[in-house]
Amino acid sequence: MPSLTAGARLGGDALTEVHARSSGDDLSAQPWRDVPREEARWMRPHLPALVDAMVEGVLRHVPEYSRPDDPIYVDVMRVAAERGMGHFVQMIADPDASWREVHQVFFDIGYGEAVEGRSLEHLQNALRIASRTAWRYLSREADRLQKPRELAISLAEVNFAYLDLLASAAAQGYARAREKAAGEREQRRGRLLSLLLSDPPAPRDVVAEQAALAGWPLPERLAVIVLNPRPGGGGEGPAGLPPALLSGLDRGRPCLVMPDPDRPGGADRLIATLAGWTGAIGPSVP
Repeated sequence: MPSLTAGARLGGDALTEVHARSSGDDLSAQPWRDVPREEARWMRPHLPALVDAMVEGVLRHVPEYSRPDDPIYVDVMRVAAERGMGHFVQMIADPDASWREVHQVFFDIGYGEAVEGRSLEHLQNALRIASRTAWRYLSREADRLQKPRELAISLAEVNFAYLDLLASAAAQGYARAREKAAGEREQRRGRLLSLLLSDPPAPRDVVAEQAALAGWPLPERLAVIVLNPRPGGGGEGPAGLPPALLSGLDRGRPCLVMPDPDRPGGADRLIATLAGWTGAIGPSVP
């Protein structure tokens, strides 16, 4: 699980307004407004024990987050549970409380998951486990206090809606990190292409270093394909190019760099992809 300060910041109070959903079943778009504000009083003293239960539940049921040798994971989970449940109770006490801080916490967590190369599945599972643990804890306590049954139902609705919003914040952070990584990858591939086409040639160690940064396995040989759009073809770049190709289609003279052009099939593999273009392939060179 990532650092809470990882990655870019999302401007604006993105969760201040929750759009109304389909009202065919009369579900509230902001169910925390339906819970009497005074109910927050008996919940607050339980927050430390509730956070402990949530962290324990995630560690038990989501093995990807159970890392005894890495206390940072537990620390991040604890901070997330504290901020999330503290805000959950605050929303009941004050339905107009700001979402900005808690949104940023879960945005950063989603961002960090992407940076560390994990899928969003494990984080979503952890959020579900934590949410179920919280609802069971609060519903048992409400029953012990002989609260009306309707309160347990209302808390379940708040819990589901709140989980959706936290998961959405994490997904936004995850998507932002993926977009940033994709942009950086394309920039590195563009710099690598410039090095490969430079005259005089760039030193091999410089090329190898940039290829490693771009995630492009440096081949023993390569060839350059120079392209021109056919008249009436619209001039749009080819779609579905193999990721092994380095593309310079946004340059003044469109070109591709093909690794290992001497393999069987070679440029013939690109015929369908390059429909609408004419061009020429240069010699295979080291």
